[in-house]
Amino acid sequence: MVRPISISKVIHAALISAFSIATALIWKDVVLHIIEKFAPAQNALMYEVLVAITATILLIIVLYIILRTESQAEFVMKKLKGGTVKFEKVQKKPKPDQIQKSK
Repeated sequence: MVRPISISKVIHAALISAFSIATALIWKDVVLHIIEKFAPAQNALMYEVLVAITATILLIIVLYIILRTESQAEFVMKKLKGGTVKFEKVQKKPKPDQIQKSK
């Protein structure tokens, strides 16, 4: 199924990407300053690599969660649009205090 390209969605994605990159660059500077302040100069590279690995692992986890929930939402939407899901009216159960009053 081919989806039409929406200009507003492209602009939206571009803006989100631009702000994400700007935020990442700001955090990069903050992390480097923290490493310079608290890590000895001879071990700075080791700490930078550790921070990079940690950030990469966190990014992979977040992206996995986002993509997983997106694919699940698409699956549900296909089921709803295809008409294979039927909604049934659920009867409410009487509350315990209403049962005693009726006796």
